[in-house]
This record gives sequence, C-alpha cells and structure tokens, in this order.
Amino acid sequence: MILKQFDIDNFKSLVEFHFPPLPPEGSLPTFSCLVGENGSGKSTIIQAMDFIHHIASGTLDDWIKSRGWKLSELTSKFTKRTTIAFNLVIAEGNTTYRWYGSFNTVSSRCTTESIIVDSGKMYVMNLSDGVLRYTKGNDRITASVKDYSYRGSVLSFLNSDYETMPEIASVKQFIEGLKSLELLNPQLIKTRSREAEDVGSGGERLAGYLSHLPKDQFEQILVDLRQFYPKVIFARPQSLRAGWKTYWITEHYQAAQKSRLETEIQHLSDGMLRILTIIAQVRSSRGFILLDEIENGINPELVERLMDYLVGSKKQILVTTHSPMVLNYLDDDVAKTGVFLIYKHEDGITRCGRYFSSPITREKLEVLGPGEVYVDTDISSVADDLEKSRS
Repeated sequence: MILKQFDIDNFKSLVEFHFPPLPPEGSLPTFSCLVGENGSGKSTIIQAMDFIHHIASGTLDDWIKSRGWKLSELTSKFTKRTTIAFNLVIAEGNTTYRWYGSFNTVSSRCTTESIIVDSGKMYVMNLSDGVLRYTKGNDRITASVKDYSYRGSVLSFLNSDYETMPEIASVKQFIEGLKSLELLNPQLIKTRSREAEDVGSGGERLAGYLSHLPKDQFEQILVDLRQFYPKVIFARPQSLRAGWKTYWITEHYQAAQKSRLETEIQHLSDGMLRILTIIAQVRSSRGFILLDEIENGINPELVERLMDYLVGSKKQILVTTHSPMVLNYLDDDVAKTGVFLIYKHEDGITRCGRYFSSPITREKLEVLGPGEVYVDTDISSVADDLEKSRS
C-alpha cells in the first residue's frame, strides 16, 4: 500500500494544506524529500502525519505526553477553530481507499470520520452525529459512540479483521504502519531497555526491540548494516537483571593484535546507531517511514549509501534535509518527482510544491546536479514561482 495524498487543515501552521498540492501536481512518490528554510514547516508535516498515526492507533495521550504538549496547542494560531480536519488517499493495487474526518481537540476524539473505497463507489464506515455505521461481512452495523470509551479515531477500538472487514482493516493496518523517527537521538538509542515490540521516535528501546526479533530478521538487518560498515561480522543480545536488554556488535580488523572488537550498543558511534535504527525500521513491517534531517551525525560518504538504500527500499520514505549534498545523491528523475519545497506564505501559513516544477530550477537541472541547483537558487524565487502556479 502507498499513501497518494495527505491533506490536513488547522494543524499548527498547516491550514488547508495539501501534500502534494492538488492536481495537476500528481500523487506522492515512494520517496519524498522536503527542503526549505528553518521554521518553514518541514518537521510540522512529519508531526501531522505522526498525529494521524496516533489517533488511529489509540496512543494519542502517550504521544502528547512524550512531547510535553497540550492538545490545544496542536491547532493553528491563524484560526479560532478547535477541530483538525484530515484526508488521506491510500492505494493498494487498483483499489483506492479514502479516510477522512475531523478531530475535536476539546473532546479528544474524531466527531466525524469516514472510509470510502474507489472514489465513493463503496462506503464502508461512517461516523456522524454520534452514530457509527460500518460494514462487517454481509451486515451493516449501527452503534452509538456513546457506548465506547476511546480517544482519537474510531479505528482505535474497531476490531477489524481481513475476513469480515477487509477495507477497514487495510486502512487501519497502513496507518498503524506509519513510523516517525523525527526525534532520533543517539543518547536515547544507547539506553538499555526491556524487550520491546517497537522503537520509539527518538530511537529509544532499540536494544529491547532487536532482542525481540526473530533470528532471520535480525540477520537481514546485519546484512544491510554491512553495506555501511563492512567490518561488522556478528551481533548478540545480552539479558541483564530485571528483564533489561543490551546489544553487542562485533567488528573484525585483520591487522589488529586483537582482531575482533566487541562493543556494547551504548558505546557505538552516533552514526552507526542512527543507521542501525533506520535499517531496523526499513526491515520491519512498517510501510511508511518518516525521517527528520537525515544527514545529522552521519559521515557524507555514508549519507550517499543511506540515500541509495532508502530510495531502493520497498518502503515509502519521507525525509527532510538542509543539505545540498543529500540532494546531489538523488537521480534527476527521483529529484523531479520527490523533492518538495516547504515555505511560508505571506500570511504565515505553510505551503509546498515540487521544487523542480519551477521553471528556474527545471532549467538549471539540465546542466547541474539537484544539490547544485539548490545552492545556486534563491529559495524565495522558487517559492514565488510555485505561488504563481497555484494561481
């Protein structure tokens, strides 16, 4: 499954925000890279997608608490509304799902919500006026949401399965498979943890997550890690007291007096920890991975390998960057469809457009690399071009 369109309204600086911009801009590619000035809204887009993931998963309270936020702080300062509207278009083969709704920050739940299939030809779920209607097998179920205690989306409590509710189950599985590593931090990655089924947005619980994996899945992670660190030959978990877990990585140096160097996870380099965490998510069941400032803490040579690895993966990937070097590692065709300029309009609202849809950048791309175009071109000029195309 792949996300084709993401729209959100009244989330921080995202007001009537469409990603990508509505036709003729086309749909989201499998690899997207957001560029733009500090404060333009790149991280806000990742946060908005993560917000949608957590309302569907029923983990909104934990998400808000972990960031030290309040629900009231999520709505835009440019409006007086207390609701956040969203619309996602998801494709699976020839089938298209649309999930849309409105989240009320006062009641902490969606007050309207629907899932339709194939442009409205089949309506499989609808919440309005406190009444939930959905299809289960051959039956049409009607229930009052007053009978349910939940926060976020009704997807958080619907017991959907592929046999009786295949469309709802497909949408729910995709949204729950969205993973943000926006807060990736080596200090968090290094910490020991108990066995865990997932890694936190900052990389916390990595040791516990790796300990949880089947042997064949972890072996594949090691194979991928060797693309970046060929000296790595082995890894092993270690169980500590009270259920705590740690991990050891072994590297081989043939000319050294002690040819095998074993290092506990808390003493690994920041770059290796970041790459290991990213690989672990790429090799997970997650379908859409979000990464903020992908180049942070990673050697430029390894950044090139990482970009090739992400673009070539079977996952849908979204990254942000401030580095022209990252853009230069992209093929022109990938850059044309996947690089988006995020900018603030004169009214303070975040907008976006395909960076190389501007005549200025498109012409330069014929003779320069994507990163060289980015260095050579004033962002405000490209933003003006994109604004003209909107009107």
